[in-house]
Amino acid sequence: LYGQADGDAAGLARSLEVAASELEEAYGGKVEVVAVGDTEVEGSAKAILAAGREGMLNALKHSGADRIDVYLEVQPQNIKLFVRDRGVGFDRITVPADRAGIRNSIEGRISAVGGKVEIKSLSGEGTELRLEVPR
Repeated sequence: LYGQADGDAAGLARSLEVAASELEEAYGGKVEVVAVGDTEVEGSAKAILAAGREGMLNALKHSGADRIDVYLEVQPQNIKLFVRDRGVGFDRITVPADRAGIRNSIEGRISAVGGKVEIKSLSGEGTELRLEVPR
């Protein structure tokens, strides 16, 4: 009701909302996006958008949670993005080596722009993906 027009998808916040909506439609579930601040989608913002999309996709496909929470914070010096579910969680050690979603699509993209990734997951308690990149 209060969202921006579809033609105004240049900002990171709106692009994240569009990605969440596309993933909801394709995989079911609900993705709640909250954004504080905004920036253009270029450079490190482009990398965090792509990595965040992969995080949302993984949560929708594997967590079993009904809802995924996404929080974007654009600060003068950096951009932070959190993707959290209250699903089944996972043990990183048990992820097969041929599964490159976390390693390439998230960690690789973020490290390529000088950012950092933190993944907290407990079996039965869900997963939180924390991404941070410099602006």
